[in-house]
Amino acid sequence: MHRLLIAIGLALAVAAPALAQTADEAKCVSSDPDIKIAGCTAVIQSGVETPSDEAVAYDNRSLAYRLKGQLNQAIEDAGEAISFDSTDTAAYVDRGIAYYDKHLYPAAIADFSKAIALRSDDPAVYNDRGNAYDDSGQHDLAIADYSHALVLKPDYAAAYSNRASAYEEKKLNDYAVSDYRSALKIDPTLAPAEAGLKRLGGTP
Repeated sequence: MHRLLIAIGLALAVAAPALAQTADEAKCVSSDPDIKIAGCTAVIQSGVETPSDEAVAYDNRSLAYRLKGQLNQAIEDAGEAISFDSTDTAAYVDRGIAYYDKHLYPAAIADFSKAIALRSDDPAVYNDRGNAYDDSGQHDLAIADYSHALVLKPDYAAAYSNRASAYEEKKLNDYAVSDYRSALKIDPTLAPAEAGLKRLGGTP
């Protein structure tokens, strides 16, 4: 039922300004995963980048590997990015999503928590950590994270839908219906909210 986020945008937003000079650096911020991997590999092997730019290159390659479903490589590269820059929020988020995709929820929660400690104003990371809590059966912690995401971004349809799912897991169906409706008011095309509302017998 959950939808993961905006971490792709976060990673690109961090990476693009730092790597936009040489041909290889331009490839390293390509939207094509294969081109990105080739470009970032060349940047990493060049030996001329600063530690912060090397971290960006590793994190961008991590993102490309994750998009290709190569999660172990994605986790390894995000870890390399963190070794070059321990304040690289995007790398923690990207590694957290890769851990989440492998159903390694404690590791995902740890990385999302580190990202939140570094950047506490990003609603998407609270939403992500909420997903990891929810899928590991910690529904109250998930609800708290989705609620905080909604404090930061009141029109966050996915957070409403995800919180509704957590309420549904707790059999708090009235709360779930209310949140599914709120999600659909913001985004009438949000399929998980539409399916949840239908499942509970609610009307938009």
